[in-house]
Amino acid sequence: MYILITEVNRIGFIIDSYTNIEDAKVEFYKIRKLGYGRTYHEIKYILERLSGYKRYEILNERIFYNKSVVYEIYDGEFNTFILKLGSSWPTIDSFIKEREFQTELFLD
Repeated sequence: MYILITEVNRIGFIIDSYTNIEDAKVEFYKIRKLGYGRTYHEIKYILERLSGYKRYEILNERIFYNKSVVYEIYDGEFNTFILKLGSSWPTIDSFIKEREFQTELFLD
């Protein structure tokens, strides 16, 4: 399973889950279009468009680096990535907990 996630400043959004990475990539680029041509001062526009998705606060490291990220664009303030979940990978709730309160769980 693949999870599409976008993070704006220190707010993360769980966009959706997919069984196929190609489907996740299609939506990935739709989400990225929200930021095309926008300046840092227009971040509020992106946040408004993402307000309907499940959200979490990022209290630890700003950018999430992990080998389970299979596709990403990081530009500092508007980061989007596809995370692969598996039998040995924690649930999406565990991911959110990690982003909110850093532990040793994702340090690989």
